[in-house]
Amino acid sequence: MKIDTSISSVSFIYPFLYDGAMFEQYANQVDVARWSGIDKCFQVWNTAWFPEDDLLPHVANYLNPSKGSLTAARAWELDDIVLQSPNAGLGSGSVSWFLEAMGKDIPFSFKAIQLVLFRVGVGLLTLRAAPEKRNDDVCTWLDFLHFFRYFRGRAGTTLRAERRVGFDQEKKEVIVEPYFPQPVKVIKDRDDGHGQLDDIIHALLHTIEDINKAWWDDVFIKTTLLPYAVLFVDETAEEERPLLRYRARKFFYSTQEMRPTPMELLGEHRRVLEYSDDQWFTFSLDGSSYIAFDAPHTPFFRQTLPNHLHREYYLLYLLTLHQRFTLSMLSEMVANRWLTRVEVGETDLVAMEASFSAIRDKLLLFTASGNFTQVTLRDNPHRCYRRWQETFQLDKLYQEVHDEIGYMHDAILHKRDEENKRMQEVQRCQSEKLEKRLNHITWLLGAIAVGLAMIEALNHIRFEYLIIIMVGIMVIGLLIIWVMDKLPEIRE
Repeated sequence: MKIDTSISSVSFIYPFLYDGAMFEQYANQVDVARWSGIDKCFQVWNTAWFPEDDLLPHVANYLNPSKGSLTAARAWELDDIVLQSPNAGLGSGSVSWFLEAMGKDIPFSFKAIQLVLFRVGVGLLTLRAAPEKRNDDVCTWLDFLHFFRYFRGRAGTTLRAERRVGFDQEKKEVIVEPYFPQPVKVIKDRDDGHGQLDDIIHALLHTIEDINKAWWDDVFIKTTLLPYAVLFVDETAEEERPLLRYRARKFFYSTQEMRPTPMELLGEHRRVLEYSDDQWFTFSLDGSSYIAFDAPHTPFFRQTLPNHLHREYYLLYLLTLHQRFTLSMLSEMVANRWLTRVEVGETDLVAMEASFSAIRDKLLLFTASGNFTQVTLRDNPHRCYRRWQETFQLDKLYQEVHDEIGYMHDAILHKRDEENKRMQEVQRCQSEKLEKRLNHITWLLGAIAVGLAMIEALNHIRFEYLIIIMVGIMVIGLLIIWVMDKLPEIRE
């Protein structure tokens, strides 16, 4: 068995979250990002356009809007010079890159790097890489597919790079020195030529904002990327194909022990979708792949189809990842906001309502610009798109998030209504008490006035008796007022 290296590749996707309110600002920073070379600066990213030939018109308009229209997403590709340059970029092509895993080195090269930002607050950074073209061994590709995704050193996985600096005429051998991209070494010291893929990811994302802080957050497994593999395998025995398809679907390395059930190997399994005779899409929560066994040597299967897999089908996969992680983000926002209220005993219902209104608005933005049941006009891409949605359970997840936001927003509104009613009742009671007291005071003043009138009629009364009578009248009046205030409580 061997891999057709001219049309096979693997894309490794790093999904992340960021503040969607900063979408325009971050997009502008990507547009002008520069890396320094020896004698000049290079533009890091070039604007890319989403393939739209097969998209529904309104979906295409959201992704590639006309001038002046609101866009739901922006895409960029790493400039070729930056990708190739050893002084101001990654040195792919002129530098020897190795994946170190399980005690062996796998030479590889970076093919392309893409960045996508969705307005709702989800980002996807894709690094397309593959073992060197001369290496068409299936086992090497399986090992690369399995270990390269461990971008933070899981399972002891590291990257190593070196570049040629001369030739020893006496020993008849190439002289090399350790290498690591300069943009990475600005952030971390990697002078020994060893590092992790995470170092490169950080350098790429730090073309936005300050290098001293991360403007993004993890949203998937903290040690693992999501592979999207396109594998054209030739010279395969028919009996070997189900096991190889299973291994590719599970991203197992070449010597990993496995004992699949007979159901797992069937072509009717819900995690596989046959595209053509012995050509399969595979689906899982931690990646996707397309594997073709002995595809016909025709222009369609060896040229057109690989191009579609790298463009149209890859875009559909990105769209479903965007949906998956947007809904995960919204669910996390709801949970965190509600638990914060429970933990601190928050009583500011106005602030709570504003928070959940903002989350609801984000859900509405996603519903309008990203939550599509159908995005493509062709049958095969649509079947594949729906299978990815089913794998991620997006319909159920959307309903769950929709209900969470609705229930909790309604609960806050209900509490606000109850609070308003309570405040109104308190104000009513206070008004009634004030009215009663004013009435009592009026009654007391009237009694005093009557007493004064009587005293005036008895003008011969002595002054000290006058004082006693006045005090008596006031005491009796106050006593009557107190009794009248307490009477409702006594009745209850």
